[in-house]
Amino acid sequence: MTRRVLSTVVIALLLLAGGLASPAAAATGQQVADLAVANLNRGYCQANSLGGVGYGLSCQHPVAWCADFAKWVWQNSGLQVGGLDSGASSFFRYGRDRGTWHTTGPKAGDAVVFGQSADGSWAQHVGLVTAVYGNGRIQIINGNYGDGSSNPSLVRYSEGEGRAGASVNGQVISGFTTPVGLTDARRIGVVDDNGVAIVKEGAINAGWGGAQHTGVVSVSLAGNRIGVLLADGRALVKEGGLSAGWAEMYTDVTVLRLSAWGNRIGVVNRDGVARVKEGGLSAAWSVMDSNVSDLQMTGDRIAVLHRDNTVWVKQGGLGAGWDTGMAADVRQVVVTGWRIGVLRTDNTVWVKEGALNAAWDQGVDSNVRQLAMSGDRIGVVHPDNTVWVKQGAINAGWDKGMAADVSDLVLEGDRIGIRRTDGYLWVKEGALNAAWEAGVASGVRQAALT
Repeated sequence: MTRRVLSTVVIALLLLAGGLASPAAAATGQQVADLAVANLNRGYCQANSLGGVGYGLSCQHPVAWCADFAKWVWQNSGLQVGGLDSGASSFFRYGRDRGTWHTTGPKAGDAVVFGQSADGSWAQHVGLVTAVYGNGRIQIINGNYGDGSSNPSLVRYSEGEGRAGASVNGQVISGFTTPVGLTDARRIGVVDDNGVAIVKEGAINAGWGGAQHTGVVSVSLAGNRIGVLLADGRALVKEGGLSAGWAEMYTDVTVLRLSAWGNRIGVVNRDGVARVKEGGLSAAWSVMDSNVSDLQMTGDRIAVLHRDNTVWVKQGGLGAGWDTGMAADVRQVVVTGWRIGVLRTDNTVWVKEGALNAAWDQGVDSNVRQLAMSGDRIGVVHPDNTVWVKQGAINAGWDKGMAADVSDLVLEGDRIGIRRTDGYLWVKEGALNAAWEAGVASGVRQAALT
């Protein structure tokens, strides 16, 4: 049983307990999510991730601190919080008064308000959207989540349908409020034919930033992090703006993966050992498994593809146990949201949705040489270099006229990227039938989107 009791009292005392950041010009949704994630499993008056105690006024509200937590995260992300108080309904009024209240299209960094009264005076609960999956689900991180006994009230995450009227743990979503100051810092990264990685930020047609690094095999993007795998086997990651400095993660690396959820970084070494770290760039590594050829991460799921073509998947913390019976005869595994997809050695695509032990849909496609997935989108590249993409249910129909002459396909959110056989990168954004931006980059060896 989940309990969330909300205070409607407006408290004028401004007691900001510990770690208040200086206001910034703007923050990304990923930065908001990162701060929320950094405080998972902490109580209302425990040490917070910024070195203080509690979250704003939460020490005074042991049974009603969800709004205190959400406000604290926004404020310490440099976002505007004027008008917010310790009541969940203040997030509705904030959005209503500033024109940022909406009932569709949530994004990371938004507040999600539950059980809002018609007169705006009271709401059941407020949490923060920290991830949006293309299958219509969202991840929410909540302060004051638990029943106070065997499951004590802590900062915890939940997931549910991302729409007004949906029920998450017995409470109904009324809508979402976007904080003033939130910005979209979507990125596109490429490695050119000379092994130089460059990254751009913002719109598809934005200008490119300077060279990120030379001698690069692949570039990875997640939130405000950029990772490069160098030809000499070093894995480097930077955090923040495009001009931030690099930190060396590991050496003798063959695979580098980044995941925005929980600030996870994963590597596979030449000897087949897979390692993952969670948190800051200097966090300690945890060994996941051995005899691994590839590693994939999304949300709190980690998948490994072994050299014998078997796939194992785990869900939860880094120390969670593996589901060792996931699939065999696999040459590529992809995980996204609540879906797991495999491209088998017979070139057929299988996809499952939901729990790890859900049944496979074995007839997704055949004669496939590459699989890509993001949210509720599934894309395939065929041996004749044509691309098909579908959106919605696993058994939805294909858009078979997506593109031809394609070497590689990248799906991320509502963006689709293709590296063509002539080395050009094309990207589109929005609906499947949106127009291509055809001249994004040339001489491209590998591309990544976020």
